[in-house]
Amino acid sequence: MKSAEKGRARLPWFVRMTNPLRVLGWALVCLMMVACLYPRDPSPLVWLWVVGWSLCWPVLAILHTRWADDPRRAGYRNILVDSAGFGVFAVVVSGSLIPATSLLFFQLFNSAAVGGAASALRGFVAFVLGAVLGVLVLDASFVADVGPFAAWVCMLCMVLYVIVGITWFYRGNRQLIRLRNYLPDRVAKMVLNSGSEELLQPRRARVTVCAFDLRGFTAFSDAADPEQVIALLRDYYAMVGTAVEDCGGTVERFAGDGMVAFFNAPEAVPDAEARALHAALRVQSGFRSLRQTWLSRGHDLGLGIGVASGEATVGTIGFGDQWQYAAIGTVTNLSARLCAMAADGEVLVSGDALATVGDADAEDRGEQSIRGLGEPVPVFNVRGLPGDSAQQLIAKSVIR
Repeated sequence: MKSAEKGRARLPWFVRMTNPLRVLGWALVCLMMVACLYPRDPSPLVWLWVVGWSLCWPVLAILHTRWADDPRRAGYRNILVDSAGFGVFAVVVSGSLIPATSLLFFQLFNSAAVGGAASALRGFVAFVLGAVLGVLVLDASFVADVGPFAAWVCMLCMVLYVIVGITWFYRGNRQLIRLRNYLPDRVAKMVLNSGSEELLQPRRARVTVCAFDLRGFTAFSDAADPEQVIALLRDYYAMVGTAVEDCGGTVERFAGDGMVAFFNAPEAVPDAEARALHAALRVQSGFRSLRQTWLSRGHDLGLGIGVASGEATVGTIGFGDQWQYAAIGTVTNLSARLCAMAADGEVLVSGDALATVGDADAEDRGEQSIRGLGEPVPVFNVRGLPGDSAQQLIAKSVIR
């Protein structure tokens, strides 16, 4: 990971800040435009349009992605504008068959690479709208085709782009597989699309941490068959992991019957405390049916959850090929202590984590002395959130 970052540091700043494949695409398109237009001696207005769009827009798009609150959505918007620009370029070259087809190919390739078939379709619509805009603004005439030299340049640019693109996707898929080992799928894709692992670098952040721990698991694992133990853990992990990721959180680690998840890192999310509590209550609700399944097989299990909010150091830790995205600090220890205090079916929450949620259905357990902390901590047993509003807010704002 570190060697990859050092390698990127040697690249130009505008390449480091975006997807290098996209920069290559723009460079090849500029080369195609020059090859097609130069023999025709177009007007200065046409050259100004080409130079302005080729140089100014990519820089603005890169900065837009860099500074946006959600880089992935900003990237989608930039691709739409790219597609419209390619449509204008198709008019600039007078709709000639080979360059216009090449531009359409570049647009579809770029859009599909960023967002799949749906993105490619939206990009195609933007391409058509850009072509209509080009006709209205430039009043260009149609020319059947270009000279042999320009045709060869277009074909070679497409071949080069395909070769580099396939190589890029192959390396990207390998990187995505690696990132998925310790990040939710959507976050791994966000890191990959941004072309940088800056999101994963160590930093301080306010996070909400959830700790989950099964009750009665030790006796169960001693008495049950190995296949039963693994089957239970798979169901348990899937239930907790799905609830956490649906609410915008990150599962940090599995440790036997214990799990840790946190919210607001590596991607910032609004209402991190409400999301964490919603995930915890959803897990407790789902665990009731899971418990009944195993109770019918002669095994009585329970689940306790602890939730705390506070400052932590977040980033990737590990060695060699073993990496993990983690949150380290007092807040993580506090959530673990609350989890240990929680009885079966309880969600014990620190006062700081509950303060921003609102009128939750919570039982005040008073100030509790927590091992490792100098001062007592207000603790609440949360049984529900205020109505459905919090759940609806979370569902609408989760980044998928």
